[in-house]
Amino acid sequence: MTPKEAETVLRIMAKADGGCETCARELFAKFAEEYPEHRELARSLFKEIFNVDMDDNGSGTQRGSMYDFDE
Repeated sequence: MTPKEAETVLRIMAKADGGCETCARELFAKFAEEYPEHRELARSLFKEIFNVDMDDNGSGTQRGSMYDFDE
């Protein structure tokens, strides 16, 4: 999978269950486990989309809009 293809998949996963941060975190973690070559991309996109680190538990954070990204 190319980095561009990985980014497309991750952006789709970020919209899972209406943009649920917890759901997306679990999906991103599984993606990073299955595709370790794209782990840093997953981390950076999660931070960009949800405005929180992927490894944070999400408590007390403010989530950004899941639609705040360029196509």
